[in-house]
Amino acid sequence: MVQSSHFFKFISSLRSNFCKSAAFVSVLVFGYNLVRYSILRIIITYFTDEPNEYHLVKAAELATVLEGVSASLVIVVAYMLDAHFSNLIIISCSIASTIIGLVLFTLNLMIWGGRYEFVYIVGILLLAVGGGVHPQLNVFLVDQLRDGHEPADTNTNKYPVKVRKRVWLIVAWLCSAAATTFTSKFSWKIVFFSSTSVLVVTFILFLCGIPFYDSKKFTGAGSSLFNFITVVKASWLKKHLPYPPSENYFYCPNIHDHQKQTHLSPQVKILSCLDKAAIIESSNLSQQEQKEAGRLCTVEQVKETKLLLKMIPMWSTFLVIGLVSSTGDIFSSEQGENLIAPVDFLFYIVFFLKHISQAMISYLFDKFLSPERVPKTQYKLAKILRIWIGMVLCTIFCAVAWRVEVGRLQENITSMFWLAPQYCLLGLMLGFSADGLDEFMIDELPESLRNYASAMNRFVIDGLGSFLSILFIHANRNIFGSTLDDSRLDKYYMRLMIISFLNVCYYYFISTIYSGPPLYPQAELVERDITNNR
Repeated sequence: MVQSSHFFKFISSLRSNFCKSAAFVSVLVFGYNLVRYSILRIIITYFTDEPNEYHLVKAAELATVLEGVSASLVIVVAYMLDAHFSNLIIISCSIASTIIGLVLFTLNLMIWGGRYEFVYIVGILLLAVGGGVHPQLNVFLVDQLRDGHEPADTNTNKYPVKVRKRVWLIVAWLCSAAATTFTSKFSWKIVFFSSTSVLVVTFILFLCGIPFYDSKKFTGAGSSLFNFITVVKASWLKKHLPYPPSENYFYCPNIHDHQKQTHLSPQVKILSCLDKAAIIESSNLSQQEQKEAGRLCTVEQVKETKLLLKMIPMWSTFLVIGLVSSTGDIFSSEQGENLIAPVDFLFYIVFFLKHISQAMISYLFDKFLSPERVPKTQYKLAKILRIWIGMVLCTIFCAVAWRVEVGRLQENITSMFWLAPQYCLLGLMLGFSADGLDEFMIDELPESLRNYASAMNRFVIDGLGSFLSILFIHANRNIFGSTLDDSRLDKYYMRLMIISFLNVCYYYFISTIYSGPPLYPQAELVERDITNNR
């Protein structure tokens, strides 16, 4: 009876917290996730199947370009949201681009028999443009749950925004996972046609919800993301100036920004030259005229630039993570096509292990290693250790994938279940490293750049990592044949394993740079809810 009472209280709370606008957004999340899982994430298998039967390297390149361009455009979308357009416009244009790309693929397959390769190229670019919509859908969903639906007394709110967002996304994900497994037994023609139709219908329903949406008001205030270009330019123009003897020579409208420092923080020797961008020149030009001419920046802008550039060593350690992640996503699905599955949808059950394991790791860290549970002096160390574990798992993933492929080539491994450890390790790797990087950057970036953390990380990991994967494939082209059975993917994974191990050692050295206290510790007190698109 007690359990029944709690259950009815839970249902009653869900009803009272129901949000119509969130329901419309979740419908679109379902439609787009169906396209992601049934087509975009395994598109290499489409290019290697009939009627295309592309060379393995060519198919891998097309699939990698799709992921790389899509991830690179995420940061552009984030900039446009701050500087030019509202979230609703960005989402609508991205979904429209995805639909047009799917229509081109469907027409080329069903009517033209896949004869026109340029149609695929145009379609991939359109799908990539639409790929930036996924993280923005999550942000837009949070807007609906927060604006006008949050109780005034948050202490009495048992189901805050973060919990309700997770519920809506889980429901949408489960529906899309079920729909994906259902369509897996059909041909590519039916998959493309049905997925496109579902996305069109869900997009129409999403547009029908416009009267209910609570979207952040667009202010057009501009973005601080690319201020580093102005700072670098100004410091270069004033490189001949001596370093000022006093803080009074710095341009600081807000006197609290530099705190009477003659060397602006963070005090990194290689970046000290950027301080000159804030030096006020002795000339006929006023301070405002110097600023408009691009010769003067504020102390705060210089600090933000130095903090951003200070992250480059950390980002460099994630290029290998991106390389391995791209390889795992592309070739693991192709391996699945060459293994035996008792039922058609078994591949997707194994495939979803990646997403489940990644989500579970992130949830457990949020639950048990939150700032409230870990002392502030050890919290940053815990995040650095979390990333290091992800680096180690990256090496283990390559080793497991190497041995699985050796067994597959020797026909000792024939079951689809052998891919389960690969996908689990891939998800754990990203849950520890990529999601850990999102958490790490919260304390390393100022408020003006914190909203870009996830977008910048995805650009480095999925964007640059995918393009690095293309280069690495070409560097090892001699071990790739026209099909997977004609290739030596085992050697490819073995070489990745060696690189991953070296990257673990490199990360250990780089992590010492960030061992000091965080510059913005107040970030531990804000809602640590950074969205990502994996």
